[in-house]
Amino acid sequence: MGVYLVPLAFFGFLAFGMPVGFAIGIAGMIGILDMGARFMTMAPDRLFAGLDLFPFLAMPFFILAGEIMNRSGITQGLVKLADALVGWMRGGMAHSNMVASVMFAGITGSATADAAAFGNTLVPAMQKAGYSRPYACAVTAAGSIIGPTIPPSTLAIIYGSIMGVSIAGLFAAGILPGLLICAICMALIALTARRKGLPKGEGRPGFGIVLKALREGFLAALLPVFILGSILGGFATPTEAAATSTATIPRHTWSAGISPAWVTRTGPTRSAVSPPRTKS
Repeated sequence: MGVYLVPLAFFGFLAFGMPVGFAIGIAGMIGILDMGARFMTMAPDRLFAGLDLFPFLAMPFFILAGEIMNRSGITQGLVKLADALVGWMRGGMAHSNMVASVMFAGITGSATADAAAFGNTLVPAMQKAGYSRPYACAVTAAGSIIGPTIPPSTLAIIYGSIMGVSIAGLFAAGILPGLLICAICMALIALTARRKGLPKGEGRPGFGIVLKALREGFLAALLPVFILGSILGGFATPTEAAATSTATIPRHTWSAGISPAWVTRTGPTRSAVSPPRTKS
């Protein structure tokens, strides 16, 4: 009976619009109840054993670090740095989106956090600069895929913890594929920029502008190096590196005189990125 009851319950809940996670959980509980009381006594122990893994703590810390950076405005410095490096090309803001995604992925390791951060900032800015909303959303979505690839990847943490594989080794193996994804996306943007009529920046920025952008985005650019270097160098575990990076960001925020959104009660940063002046 349970062989048919569980899939029927799962697809039935989905048909009524229940979120996938809840549908899986409730259908699983129905299956456990159908197995009898013996499995009911084992279920809590097995559920806790699957979650009682110390490396899993790294994931919420990395995501929290990215959320703090986004709400405090540090992410805007990262975006300005990316724009100073590649924003002068045709389709510059699309290129900047990709470069910023690589930098941000080196902090959160999450596609969702990446898409949420730049969906609130770069997508409106790209629209104001002359990009279509579907194109801006597509570029942001493609850039967010780099999040689970570039270390510290949350998927690498899950896989390494469950399968007993070195998380540091998985992190090192993810660097080249993540950069390759970014390079392919930027090449595609460059190839289609003129045909789509994407805006072009006014020209290469001077050394002083790049230096100023580097100074503003220094912490965001340095954090991935600190995280990966401490893990691969054997100085910290992924969880310790995540906790340290999370604790470092608020101190830098207040010492730099930035007013975080949760202190000023202004809410999360939406579109503080000013679109550059462009020429067609």
